[in-house]
Amino acid sequence: MRLGYRSGSNDYIMWDKDYDKVSGLLEYRRPLIWTNGVFDIIHTGHLRLLKFCRDHSKDGRVIVGINSDSSAKSLNKSHPLINNEIDRAMMLASLKDVDFVVIFDEPNPAKCLELIKPNYFIKGGDYTIDELPENEKAIVEEYGGKVLVSGKVEGKSTSSIYKKIYDIGYNDARDLDDTYGGGFI
Repeated sequence: MRLGYRSGSNDYIMWDKDYDKVSGLLEYRRPLIWTNGVFDIIHTGHLRLLKFCRDHSKDGRVIVGINSDSSAKSLNKSHPLINNEIDRAMMLASLKDVDFVVIFDEPNPAKCLELIKPNYFIKGGDYTIDELPENEKAIVEEYGGKVLVSGKVEGKSTSSIYKKIYDIGYNDARDLDDTYGGGFI
């Protein structure tokens, strides 16, 4: 974990330098809800996941972990990463259902789960409990946390958005440069 953004601000806290401040922010309101992902192009599926997290938080905190740029690229997705980690973190931190955003460098959030110990670890509906990496599930259950999966939103995924873009003919970034005056890459 390198840094975290607080909701409603562009301020960030360095986890390794400001851990006392971070732990104070996290312990202040329980339960803690953790969800994570790349969150490159925000869509309805993401928003419903975050609402599901907020609904389970009661008066607690919703923490969203996002894969760093290097971590996201190592996941071998079939599409490119569009937004960098800082932009993705700032977009998420501005949403009302998010209290805190953490950027992590590992391919999965195991270290974050061990450190933060959320009461609930919630994954999006494109997973089942059985498909979660065993170490993530085991870490949460070891300290008494619960693992939940939100409902799936059919047809709403980053992959389906990329497919739609490619299907309508924007399969070359130069097409987008001509249409929007550049800056897509």
